[in-house]
Amino acid sequence: MYYSGAWGAVCGAEWDLVDAAVVCHSLGYSGVSSFRRNVTFKPENGTMWMSEVQCTGNETSLTNCTHSEWGRSACAENQAAGVSCFEKGREIGRASCRER
Repeated sequence: MYYSGAWGAVCGAEWDLVDAAVVCHSLGYSGVSSFRRNVTFKPENGTMWMSEVQCTGNETSLTNCTHSEWGRSACAENQAAGVSCFEKGREIGRASCRER
């Protein structure tokens, strides 16, 4: 997740298929191939930008989902969220929960 001029992670503790789908759709992919919790991600600044993410599925961006205060998280670096997206029935690649 790129926020306030720096890359950071999204906590995977409450991460689910709906949250992952918002990321894939916001990046222009058709859907989710898989999603994971507890991925090890070591951002340069060590920041876990978002936690307690709760999307409804209607959001155009992960930043529009309900979440805790920016940069406030009890998650460790091995608790990041991850998602693999697909387009038109085939997997394209993994997204690191970053948005354009």
